[in-house]
Amino acid sequence: MLEPVVNLTLTLFHSPCDALPVRNAGSFIPCCATYNEDVTSRYRVVLVPAEEGFSVSCPGLPGCWSQGITETDALENIQDAIPEYLAAVGDSTRNSLVREVEVTV
Repeated sequence: MLEPVVNLTLTLFHSPCDALPVRNAGSFIPCCATYNEDVTSRYRVVLVPAEEGFSVSCPGLPGCWSQGITETDALENIQDAIPEYLAAVGDSTRNSLVREVEVTV
């Protein structure tokens, strides 16, 4: 049985003077540009029935989890938790040497 997949559309706000240029639509935006970008991402999540409802985690984002009384509540809650998790990761790596790699699976 496949796990549910959560679709999210995130609006990323990039502040001036990010450490690295960002690639967008085949071109590079200078590091001091400010822009908004909507990104739709899909995350596989795992639901686990419990006595008090459902717990839900995102295996691709270690430590990202939530819960809800119903399956629908749990899925809505993980949709809120994922952007918060990603923002926290962004904050914690802000002064680090970070690169992106593209992988085809």
